[in-house]
Amino acid sequence: DANEIYAPSAEEVEYARRVVACWEEEQRRRRRGGTDDVSANNKFSGVAVLDGMMIEQLHVDSARRLLTSNEEGCEKITEEV
Repeated sequence: DANEIYAPSAEEVEYARRVVACWEEEQRRRRRGGTDDVSANNKFSGVAVLDGMMIEQLHVDSARRLLTSNEEGCEKITEEV
């Protein structure tokens, strides 16, 4: 079945969830002022760090697309059963 062939792996889904969670936590942390960032008003700088790697908005957008398409694919598979 094409859905199963092209569906992301469990590892890809888990990593996408971690990217989104990391990004959202960094946004909350910076809004509370809990950062060493000295930028004006401690505004979110647009970068988070996950496993030592920089995460930017484009990574989060990609992760959210993967999660959305995965959820939609799961719904289709469930409907077919």
